[in-house]
Amino acid sequence: MRVALHLRDVLKAGLSPGAAAALAKLETWHKAGCRMDRAIAGTETAEGVSTFFRLMATPLAGKYGGGESGLCRFLRDAQARIEKDPRAAFSAEEVAFIDQSLASAGGAVPPGRDGNPASRPERPQPARPQPAPRGPQQRMGYFDSLDGLGTLDAQGDLRPPDLSCVDGATIRSQAGQSYTQYVPLHDVDSAMSLLPPGHGERTDDPYRTSTVKLWEKGQLHPAPLSREAVEKIAAERVTLSR
Repeated sequence: MRVALHLRDVLKAGLSPGAAAALAKLETWHKAGCRMDRAIAGTETAEGVSTFFRLMATPLAGKYGGGESGLCRFLRDAQARIEKDPRAAFSAEEVAFIDQSLASAGGAVPPGRDGNPASRPERPQPARPQPAPRGPQQRMGYFDSLDGLGTLDAQGDLRPPDLSCVDGATIRSQAGQSYTQYVPLHDVDSAMSLLPPGHGERTDDPYRTSTVKLWEKGQLHPAPLSREAVEKIAAERVTLSR
C-alpha cells in the first residue's frame, strides 16, 4: 500500500484500472491499520491482493529471492528508499509487480506498461484459497488446508467458530487449519502452540475439537519441548513393543 500510494500520488504513475480501483477501496483499510479483520471495510479486497513473489510472477525475485522472505526484502528496500528520498523512483519491473498485485484483488491481469496487453507476456497466477463464506452454511473441510484442496470427506466437516480474520497466516484465520507455534528461545519449555480444531484426526476422536475454544479466543496452550517438561503434563502414555 505504501509503495502503491507513492506511485499514484507522488510519481503519478499510470496504474491499470484494476489496480487503481483496488487501491481506492483499500485506502480506508490502510488508514485503519491494515488489519485482516472482516469487521474493517476493505479486508475482503486486501485478501485478494496477490503476494506471490516468484520468478514466474516477477523478475524481482531474481534480485531479492523468492517467497515471503524475498517479498519482505523488496518492500523493506522500497520503504527505505522512500524514507530517504520522498520522490524516490521505481523501475518498470517494480511498478509492474505492485500494479499486478493490486489488480489481482479484482481478478484482473494488468496490461503492459504502455497499455498494450501484448507488450508483456502474461505470467501464470497461483490459485488462491478463498475463505469459506460466513453464516450458517460455513464449513471447515475434513483435512482441508490452506492449499485450498477441499475436504476429503464431507461427512467429517465441522462448523468452525465465528472468527473475523481472513488471513491464513494468522492464528484466528477461517481459511484453513493452520498450526501456530510460539517458542521463546531463552526458555523453550515455555513454548506455546495451537493446532485447530484439535489433536485428533478421526471423526470419532474426542480430541478432534479439543482446541476450538482456544482458537475462538485467539489463545495458545503450553507446548514444552524438553522431555522432562513434557512428562510433567502428560495425560496418557502408550508403550510400543519392538
